[in-house]
Amino acid sequence: MFNIIGIDPGNNVGITIMTIDEYTFDIVNIETKTLILSNLAGESLIDRCILLNKIMLNIMYEYQPYMISMESSFLNMRFPKAVLQLSQYINSVLLAINEWNKYCVVRNYPPKLVKRYIGAGGNADKNQMLLTISKIDEITKHINVNNITEHEIDSLAICYLLLKEIKDNPLIGYITN
Repeated sequence: MFNIIGIDPGNNVGITIMTIDEYTFDIVNIETKTLILSNLAGESLIDRCILLNKIMLNIMYEYQPYMISMESSFLNMRFPKAVLQLSQYINSVLLAINEWNKYCVVRNYPPKLVKRYIGAGGNADKNQMLLTISKIDEITKHINVNNITEHEIDSLAICYLLLKEIKDNPLIGYITN
């Protein structure tokens, strides 16, 4: 067995941990979490980034992931300043991963690619993502997607994309970024 992790970074961080059978590449277990950083560390961006870094480092040590996938930074035209904050959250996560294991492969996926890949369409909203994920039997036999947050749905889709990449090329974990 090995673990892979999908991360939807932001003020509200979605995290998915998939346990995978190393011979069949079937999903054995799925865990999801949402971190609401403003509830945990207040309004200071630096405090939220420091806390996110510590939490992610703990997750790395606990789950020992084979690979990690994360949504890449993007410019949201409705909130153009958010890209700066998102980039800082991403860097906090990357610092934690690097401190844990500087050789761990991290795959970064643009949000539109993740949405398109799972079949929701590049501009899918939260409801379309939930509907699409709920039709993937490989996922729904391990987790009730109606009981998880939109951030967990996104991290689940990100993690699932990584799993599909691993199935297509099992040596992908040995390819460095």
